[in-house]
Amino acid sequence: MKRIYTFGGHPATRNLTVANIKADKGRRKFVQTTAVSRTEAAAAQAAGIDHLSIVDHDLVEVRAGAPDAFT
Repeated sequence: MKRIYTFGGHPATRNLTVANIKADKGRRKFVQTTAVSRTEAAAAQAAGIDHLSIVDHDLVEVRAGAPDAFT
């Protein structure tokens, strides 16, 4: 896990950073899915999904299910 700061200035961890994505572009495949609930987000994180695509009003719910996922 990579240590980052959120947009609100709070420390957090994430599975990926933008720097990781740029460095690995063309070297590996990334897996992305959409999550709209805590349950879907937790399942995606448990399955090793790299990136969760979400809508802004689902952020709190999705982050509760997958606190370390790159969104």
